[in-house]
Amino acid sequence: MTPRLLPESVLLANLPDGSPVSLPPVTLRPMNVIGYVLMDGERVEASDARISIFDIALLRGFGCFESLRSYGGVAFRQVQHLDRLERSAAALGIALPDRTDMEAWVADRAAVGDSTIRVVVTGGT
Repeated sequence: MTPRLLPESVLLANLPDGSPVSLPPVTLRPMNVIGYVLMDGERVEASDARISIFDIALLRGFGCFESLRSYGGVAFRQVQHLDRLERSAAALGIALPDRTDMEAWVADRAAVGDSTIRVVVTGGT
């Protein structure tokens, strides 16, 4: 996928005096997804992963996520991040895959080296 360039400037807001606030051009780069993802607790190749357009996370923003950094192939504060994800999902009434499966997936994703790992949970369809 080729990076996409946003328009020359993007209007963000107006200052109290009415003058516009804008940003210079920004280049958006796609996320690099390596290997597989977990969907409904099942291992799926990233290129085959699909989310329904009727998923409540897309329709109403109903879901939660955690982003972890890995350094030297080890996820930073993995336990704390997954604990917080469990609390968030429980508050929303969303079931999570088995904790050991999530831990194994995060560890596997972290093993690629220095990276960002994003765990996204949706309410489903």
